[in-house]
Amino acid sequence: MKSAAVALLGVLISVQIATAQQILQLEGEEIRIRRDRYGVPHVFANSERALFYGNGYAVAQDRLWQMERYRRDGRGEMAEIDPKALARDRDVRKLGFTEDERKQRFDQLPTKHQLQIKAYIDGVNAWVTEATATGKLPEGYAQNQIRPAPFRVTDSVVISDLMSQRFGSGGGAELRNQRYL
Repeated sequence: MKSAAVALLGVLISVQIATAQQILQLEGEEIRIRRDRYGVPHVFANSERALFYGNGYAVAQDRLWQMERYRRDGRGEMAEIDPKALARDRDVRKLGFTEDERKQRFDQLPTKHQLQIKAYIDGVNAWVTEATATGKLPEGYAQNQIRPAPFRVTDSVVISDLMSQRFGSGGGAELRNQRYL
């Protein structure tokens, strides 16, 4: 009885995952992105590069405008689309890292991590290219009369810094919880 329940659960999970599928090609390798009934992407590939590429592609499909806003916020360029952000942009530009410093930090990562981030960014840019060509860019681009610039590996550093500041500075009590641990 127990094994039949486990088998049934496996079938149900398979059905949920395989509701929508997209196949990409990267240097002759197939990448499958399956979306479950909630729209959550599940990326399947035979190499690490293809896996990270597919992940970047899927995340960009779902969150490109959010990624745009985060990289602008982290670079001090948010006022270009939201004039209320001018004071924050000034602070970010005065107190934040320069592009050269971001590049140095990226270059200090282990080679494996650099390759993973590069593959992810290649996937993001593949979606940006496709979305631009097919009119599938998020509405925020048209509303603000801008086009997406290609994403760079340093954008990952920028967004990582931004998220560290946001989540490490109080909101979810992370620092207090760390003291408890």
